[in-house]
Amino acid sequence: MAGQDEEWVERLIGITGWIQPPQRPDPDWAQIEARRGTRLPGDYKRMVETFG
Repeated sequence: MAGQDEEWVERLIGITGWIQPPQRPDPDWAQIEARRGTRLPGDYKRMVETFG
């Protein structure tokens, strides 16, 4: 499934014409997921790391 997540984000990059380098806000995913009480999807994490 990880490949599908990556493919989706790559398609989003293509659709938006995004050319900037990844924004990499470097969130602490473990802390965020613990606070929310659930794991976040990999494609969501990749999207946040790419677009900010």
